[in-house]
Amino acid sequence: MSTMKVTANGLLAISNANIGGFKISIDTFRLTSYIYGNTDVDGHATSLRGATVYTGSILSIERLDNSSIRYECTVPIDQPSSGNYTFGEIGLYLDTGELFALGKLDPPLVEETNLSLTV
Repeated sequence: MSTMKVTANGLLAISNANIGGFKISIDTFRLTSYIYGNTDVDGHATSLRGATVYTGSILSIERLDNSSIRYECTVPIDQPSSGNYTFGEIGLYLDTGELFALGKLDPPLVEETNLSLTV
């Protein structure tokens, strides 16, 4: 399970959307193998700590309540193309390429090339 923290850039995008009357578009996610351990994510981060292992499109967005939104992010069966990976960090990105939110996967998720994975 991952709880996301909206970054300072994400909060700025939300603020600008409220002021300007336009919406933000969160369309991409990235997974890294970085393991946080007992540390927390940094809300002022502009990039993920680990090297990107997989990048994909967000498949669906569901509003759960007034303070929660679920983003469905799936890693297909054949990705990454070889080996097994442990994913410990996830980032959600605006269509402008800026990091909107990040989270640590706790516990880290293990993906094998013959299994798909939904975060």
